[in-house]
Amino acid sequence: MKINTLYKKATSPNKIFIPILLFIIIIGLFTAVFSFVSAQKLVEDSWTTKTPLNEARYNMGTVVVDGKIYAIGGSNGDRQVGTNERYDPKTDTWTTLTPIPKIGFTNLVAYQNKIYCIGSTFNNANNTYLWVEVYDIATDSWDSKSSTLFNQLGIAQACVVDGKIYVAARLSDGSLYVFDNYKVDMHMYDPTTDTWTTKTGIYEKQMIISDLFVLDNKIAAILLPDQTNQASQGKILTYDPNTDKWQEKATTKQSMPMGTIGVTKGIYAPQKIYFFLNYNDISIQVYDFASDTLTSVADMKTLDGVNIRGSRSGFSVVNVDDVFYVIGGLTNYTAVAANIQYVPIGYQDTLASTFPLTDTVFVAILATLVIVIVAIGLLHFKSKHKTNREKAKN
Repeated sequence: MKINTLYKKATSPNKIFIPILLFIIIIGLFTAVFSFVSAQKLVEDSWTTKTPLNEARYNMGTVVVDGKIYAIGGSNGDRQVGTNERYDPKTDTWTTLTPIPKIGFTNLVAYQNKIYCIGSTFNNANNTYLWVEVYDIATDSWDSKSSTLFNQLGIAQACVVDGKIYVAARLSDGSLYVFDNYKVDMHMYDPTTDTWTTKTGIYEKQMIISDLFVLDNKIAAILLPDQTNQASQGKILTYDPNTDKWQEKATTKQSMPMGTIGVTKGIYAPQKIYFFLNYNDISIQVYDFASDTLTSVADMKTLDGVNIRGSRSGFSVVNVDDVFYVIGGLTNYTAVAANIQYVPIGYQDTLASTFPLTDTVFVAILATLVIVIVAIGLLHFKSKHKTNREKAKN
């Protein structure tokens, strides 16, 4: 009888619940602290392989929304595709979403939790149509918007500033491969009214216009001398949407390369322009505005014991919290699914720098948490035991 009574007391809900709750709290704290410490171990000027795309592609559009990367469209080597995938850097996982209903060369911008896919399609008269497909992240659905027509061949690039989408068509006189008299036409798309407006473009004789990007809430372009104009210096131009004018921000003495551009925002790493090159293997050159200097940084010859040397083109460069991801591409006429993380020079998590957690500090914090929780548990049991004794006396 006594044994049965003791068993019931030992296995009563209150006796079991408290230890289980304490165990869950300890495990949760351990996981949170461990994840926090692991997240701080990003090493500047370093490459790391991440989970690849579900479908190998190149020339796809990419954009970041709420810390997640969306990779839409592109070509798989055989044909253009409408594949839509989302990458979560925190979990290192890809999710396949509803594909885009229209295919073509695409650029993506994000506005009000929706993704505007600006595509370009050539017709038989060598004209270029710009079309807009809008992806609603909340409903995983697409909606078609109005299009506009260019009179020459071109490759569209898109930026969003102050709620308006600015689309630049890199044009040439009759051929995409002739850079003399190279110019850019600029159009603005208003998502609210679904209308297009022509804006001031760029015309610079014998200058190649690089990728466009947003810099200090203005659209920026780097102009590089072409092969017939080697004596000229490069220029950095900015477009002010308020005045509809381009102006020269800086003239550089550096012979800046033609490559896919990524720009750090100055939050976790100093603001600089990163040129991702695709010659013998993907390498990087970095341009510093303040000092007008161009430096080379680590290339990605071998990662995790895998030799990944080789020319790659058509890859995307995406910035998430001042960390770059180089995604997809074309190598030896074959589409690749690679996803490589690059941590830029001077990267420093501001929270990590304020509260640096070494392995020793981590163990000390965890031990302190365990001691505190155990102490709380003992006090609870002592209080419970005291209450039971008082009840027994009464």
